[in-house]
Parts: sequence; structure tokens; C-alpha cells
Amino acid sequence: MNKNSLLAIILSFLFLVFWWGVVYKPAPNYPKSAPPATSSQTELAKTSAGPAKDIPLTEPELNRQNTKFKDISINADNARIVISAEDSGIKTFIPAVKNQFNLVANDINIFSTDGIVDKITTKEKEVKIQQRSKNILIEKIYNFQLSSNRRQNVQIRFVNTGPDAAKIGPIYLTKGINTDEKDPRENLALTRVNALIDTGSGYLIKLKNGSFPLANYRWVAVNNRYFTLTFIPEDGANEFLINIEQPNKKAPHVVYLTTQKPLPPGQTLKLKFNFYFGPKIYTQLKGQGDHLEKVVDFGLFGFLGKWSLWLLNGIYHLVGNYGWTIVLFTIILQILVLPLTKKSLQATLAMKAIQPQMQLIQKQYRNDPKRLNTELMNLYRQHNINPLGGCLPMLLQLPIFWALFTTLRNAYELRGAHWILWIKDLSAHDPYYILPIFMGLLMLVQQLSAGAAADPTQKQMAYLMPILFTFLFAKFPSGLVLYWTVNSLLTLILQLILTRKKAPEVVAVISQEEKNGRN
Repeated sequence: MNKNSLLAIILSFLFLVFWWGVVYKPAPNYPKSAPPATSSQTELAKTSAGPAKDIPLTEPELNRQNTKFKDISINADNARIVISAEDSGIKTFIPAVKNQFNLVANDINIFSTDGIVDKITTKEKEVKIQQRSKNILIEKIYNFQLSSNRRQNVQIRFVNTGPDAAKIGPIYLTKGINTDEKDPRENLALTRVNALIDTGSGYLIKLKNGSFPLANYRWVAVNNRYFTLTFIPEDGANEFLINIEQPNKKAPHVVYLTTQKPLPPGQTLKLKFNFYFGPKIYTQLKGQGDHLEKVVDFGLFGFLGKWSLWLLNGIYHLVGNYGWTIVLFTIILQILVLPLTKKSLQATLAMKAIQPQMQLIQKQYRNDPKRLNTELMNLYRQHNINPLGGCLPMLLQLPIFWALFTTLRNAYELRGAHWILWIKDLSAHDPYYILPIFMGLLMLVQQLSAGAAADPTQKQMAYLMPILFTFLFAKFPSGLVLYWTVNSLLTLILQLILTRKKAPEVVAVISQEEKNGRN
């Protein structure tokens, strides 16, 4: 591999790191042809393009007075749930997952509404709550699935008992999602409000600040890295707007509902939701329908990420350890790309063999760039060498690497997955940096054994690239570092085998070229 090829690899990798960390922000994935909207939705979109001005968008000012009722606790197979007796919203939702904690964040209860609770009735998985707010009677019915089905259900009925039309709301849905102690630093930056446009396989978009017709979407989800709160309207969506407010990037999203128009006296308004609150486990979400699996972010190379996760889970079912799963996954991947890897290494050895003649040509035609390029191309043709052959397989692996990076970073299945000894979470970085350092040493040996030190510039790069990769990988998920370490080890072994087989031929070519150069 010549210095230009090596430089191309480094720059390509740095570009991807820069793109992911600085430039790339998950943005609306709008369809090429948006679904047709009704005339009422079109007019509403024109008039409701901003936050509702008559609704508080920061902290809810709910009518929280002393109540004679106690909070209601529900114990299900998949979660522990507590409903507030003050605002009839869900104040605690603790899913039955690793490192259990309450997902409800920032003191805004899910489905909380203004009003004084004056009646509570419970029966098995059903909780009925009645509230009164001025001239509005609110009846709320929760149906919690106590089995492995993780979708829950809530129905809300508003009755205007007064003499005048009244505006309903706000119905607060959430203010972000809580996370456990190891993720709070980046939780806010990773939190998104997404919606699915219900056409065909569905189009996922990102919602920003504003008010939007709820009926435009099959569901709306608030996501952080590992968890999602997804609202799936079943009835009454045509009457409501969903409002998103994030005052600044350091504040969580406030998500709430308001009605499109006041409720006339004596009239009733109904709203029914299915909702999912829990981990973003791709296979489970896909099995529930409604394209809920789209909340899992597989990044720029999504199809490769899904394939990687499918294969990783398949191997895991056989070995029972995600660390060894990644090792086997890497071996399988190396077998698949073996022809490309072999060709790359052979090209590197061939380039090493003709280095003396290349240096002679560069010296002879240093003042004639056009003739220099012509002579170099003739040299490559004479020895049947592709100057890019050494870096092409490496570049082809970058999308796979990036898909794995996103998968290992975002897939809940790998969260808290233990490998060996000190590697207790493959989705987190190595706390002692042992694996990145070992990986860097392997890369250094690989570069030196490939003969990259024949040229002074390449010698510098041979030392620079492993150091650079070590620092870059130091904070990457240890599962990703494990993949790259095993990949480097397997490549090194193949390189040593090919070098030993080609050594006599390479020595002969070098000796001949040196002899020609002296003559």
C-alpha cells in the first residue's frame, strides 16, 4: 500500500468520525411523495405552524390540591407502574429490565391532566379515574397488560358540563425520558421526538418545535438511546394537536396534546391511545406491528446494521455471550471478505517489491510530472499491479464498521452485555483501555510487517495510524473495539502467511531492481 492509499484510508475514517460526531444529526426522512392530506388538515397545518400561545410550554401548572386518595400501584410482568392520585397521570413506570429504574422524567406524569380527582375505581388490570376541572368532567380508563405483551392502553373522555364552549387540555404526555446513572450525560443530546407517517412501510420523521395534527401520524415516539415512549392513537386523533416544545438544547422536550377547537356545552370528546414504554428491542418491536421497530436507529448504513444485529443475535443464541459472539461474527465476516483481503495484501507485497524502481523513476523524472505518472503507470502494468488494490478492501469494510458502530452503540440487546473479566458492558468503552491499546499494538505490527516503513513518509504514517486509531477507539464501545481487534489479528495472521509464501519472490524482485538501478 503506497502512502497515498494509506492517507486515503485515514482521511476516510476521520471523515466518518467527524460526520457522525459533528455534522450528522438525525433529520426528517421525508418521503419522496408525501401522503395526501385532507383539506382540513392542510388548512390546520397552515394555521398551527408554531407553539400554541395559550398553553404553558415549560412546567405544567396543574391544579394539585390535597386529595383523599392514594396513588395506585400496578404490578405487571413487564413493569411496575404507579398512577398519581393528584393528576391521574403515570408517575412511575419501571420496566422489568436490567438495572431497573423509573423511566418517567422531570416531574411530568404521562397523560396528566388538570383537575381534582374525585373518584378512583380499580379492577384487576383496569384503573378508572374521574377528575373535575372547572366545567369539564374527565374520565380516564387505563388498561394495563399484565402479561408479556408490552403495549398498554388508555381512554380519556371529556364532557363539557358548563354553559359555554371550553378548550380542552393540555394533556401532558412526557418531558423526555429518564435514564440510568451511566447515561445521563448524553441522554438529552440523544433524545428525539419522531413520528411515523402511515403510508406503505411508513416514513419516520423528526418533529421539531411546533403544533401538528395528531391524525397525520400513525404514532409519535419520544426516544433516547435505549428506551422509547411511543403513543399510538386509536380513536379521536382528528380532534387533537400534538405540541412539541424544547426551549433550548439543554432542556428536554415537552410533549402535550391540545384540541383543535373548543368543546361545545353538553358535548363529549373521546381519545384512545395504545402506548409502549420500554426498551428498544428490535425483534420485539417488529413483532408488535405498526412499524414500531423504526424507533431503533441503525444509522447511515441501516440495512447493514439490521443484518449485523440479526447475525449477532443468531450467534448469541448458540454461544450465550455477546463478546464471543462478536469474535465469531468477525471470523465469519473475514471468511466472506477473504478474497478481497488476500488481494489487498498481495497488492501491498507487490508494491513493496517495486519500491526501488519506483524511487528510481521518481528521482529521474521529478521535474516532469506528466512523464513521471506515465512511467509509474507503465511500471504498474508491467508487474500487473493495481495501485489502489491495497486500500480498496479496507474502504469496503468502512460501511460494515460504521454499521457495527451504530448497532453496538444503540442496540438494547448489547446494553450491559458482559464478555470477560473487566469488560462488563460491550456497549460502553473499556474502563482500563486495555483493549484499545492491544488493538493499536496489533495494528502497528501489521503495518510494520507489511513493509510500510520502506519509505520515510510511510514509516511515519505506519506509526501514526495505530496511535491515531488507539485514541479514537479509546471511548468507543468495547464491543466495537473487540471487533476491530479480532479483525486486525486475523488480517495480521493472513499477512504473515502470505509474506512467508511470497518472501523469496519479493526478495528476488527487489534484488533485480536494485541491480538494474546500479547499472
